[in-house]
Amino acid sequence: MICNSCGAEYEGNGKCPVCGSEAGEVFGVEFENNNYAEQRTSTSQGTTGGRTRYCSHCGHRVHENAVVCVNCGCAIEGATSSTQTGEKSKTNGMAIAGFICSFFVPLLGWVFGGIGLSKAGRMGGKGQNLSIAAIAIASANFVLGLILNYAMYL
Repeated sequence: MICNSCGAEYEGNGKCPVCGSEAGEVFGVEFENNNYAEQRTSTSQGTTGGRTRYCSHCGHRVHENAVVCVNCGCAIEGATSSTQTGEKSKTNGMAIAGFICSFFVPLLGWVFGGIGLSKAGRMGGKGQNLSIAAIAIASANFVLGLILNYAMYL
């Protein structure tokens, strides 16, 4: 018999000697027949490559792409995530610069906010709201400056 969970071959209809799952079970889900290839495509709980991993701390079965065990919360050995590989989340620096400048120099707020807004489109919307806020604040500061200057000369 071939184990539905880990793919190991064993004799009998009892538990798998490698992973301990019952016959006809994939990640705790019972199936009526024992055709692993059909069942694996019909459930999202099956492994994609037939490779089952286990937590080295508690022994709980985990998904092959898991970074943290859902049972005990410990990190899975050999798993890599974007934070573990050193990739940094990209920020929209122009949106931030536009937001800050909009309070002091409206022209720079408009320029950096506009650049940040176009950059947000390429970054999946990251910084879009901040860019819009920068343009709005810069516009409000510009209008307020015009009103105050006009009032001073009356």
